[in-house]
Amino acid sequence: MTDSDTHSASVFTLVALLVLGLVASPAAAQDDDPYPTIDFSANVMQSAQFLQADDGAFDPADTDAVFGFHRIRVGVNAEVQFHERISALVMLEEEPNDFGTGSFAPAVDFAVVDFQLNENTTFRMGTPVTGLINFRGFSDGPAVQGNPLIGNSPADMITAATGVKVIGSHGTFGYDVTLNSPTFFETFAPNTGVNIIAKGRIQPNERFGVGAGFGTATAQSPLVFAGGDGENYRFPSAGSGGIRNTHAALPGTGNNGGTIFQADAMGNVALLEANAWGGFATQSDPDQTGYFLGLGLKLNVSESAYLAARGTFVDNASDAVDDLDNTSLNRIQVGFGVDFLERARFKLEGVRQHEGENSYGQIGDDWYGVLGELSVAF
Repeated sequence: MTDSDTHSASVFTLVALLVLGLVASPAAAQDDDPYPTIDFSANVMQSAQFLQADDGAFDPADTDAVFGFHRIRVGVNAEVQFHERISALVMLEEEPNDFGTGSFAPAVDFAVVDFQLNENTTFRMGTPVTGLINFRGFSDGPAVQGNPLIGNSPADMITAATGVKVIGSHGTFGYDVTLNSPTFFETFAPNTGVNIIAKGRIQPNERFGVGAGFGTATAQSPLVFAGGDGENYRFPSAGSGGIRNTHAALPGTGNNGGTIFQADAMGNVALLEANAWGGFATQSDPDQTGYFLGLGLKLNVSESAYLAARGTFVDNASDAVDDLDNTSLNRIQVGFGVDFLERARFKLEGVRQHEGENSYGQIGDDWYGVLGELSVAF
């Protein structure tokens, strides 16, 4: 969208939220009806980085050496209970993908309406989250406190897109099935098709859980979550003003469809929390295959402080590179977090990524850096 379009959309969204609040206020309900109700929440964060590609010494004018503050991210969320079995969530946020656009224009980042069909099944419409992560935290926009580190992994395939979702739970077993557009917006171009994403999990208690899922595109459109949903590591593209993606360009990110399978697990014992995930991605024309593995650890050293680490490995197993070396990408992240004043969190992270010349890396070189982040949520 143009700046004027974005501004108009933002104004419209703000007005819509105001009207939503008036409509959902207790005064609009009947005397014997507690609904509708509305609750507001907000998230604010800012971070800074020093990143360096392994092509020479630090130079502030070099696009391979980047030091400075990221733009502040802000989110205002409205959670509405229309009825005992109908609820909605609208998130007006500044997205990480908006960095470098030259304008500050919050827009609808996430909006869903849930219809509880029965005790075990919910139907969701809007822009549901799509991806294959069952248990692990993820940073998105100003909502960062669920992720113990600052950056995501290069194999975190998750985003939101227009569609519908069915969510079910039966005792220790839960599942969800999603149909959505290949973009956040409506798409009716020829051969667009839809994405189909399904995953399930078994979690007998709070200490252990396992899950699995798959996503596929029904036509020659991209698999919507294959390219991730933005990163906290910012490398400018020389001469274009854009941002070079540090996410692995796994199969399914182009205009040739694709399928991704993934399994994951979580466990915690005493002060230690662990999560692991892995899977493979494929697409045809051209024939490509990629494998990925990840492990994350979090040690709670006190009620308000923790240490965290994550390692991710992605390998290009396509036929075209069968006889070539340097087909892997790996990222190591280590850091800590401290909570204070009940709602604030400070995080510090060191990161190192290796990108082989025949890997799915997109920077084109090894790189490393240090990031700091301060966030508030209420």
